[in-house]
Amino acid sequence: MTRHYLEDIIVGKTDRFVLYIVDHDEMFEFNQKWDNLPIHVDDHAARKMGHKGIIASGQYTLCIKQYFVNQAPWRDAAIGAAG
Repeated sequence: MTRHYLEDIIVGKTDRFVLYIVDHDEMFEFNQKWDNLPIHVDDHAARKMGHKGIIASGQYTLCIKQYFVNQAPWRDAAIGAAG
């Protein structure tokens, strides 16, 4: 893979990534362990707050984002604490 750095990133350019399907059980297990707010683990509580059911923890979505960053050709430019 060709390495890209910050100066190689072009504003407005898009990249394609593989499809990632969020698995309900995977999300629920993550929520239970790491962010067990009622809207993340209790379907009734989530519906009471206006959601269609439990919702993903913000931390879970960040983990999925990192999955994509790790595949990006510009991933070397995205390392925030290399030293």
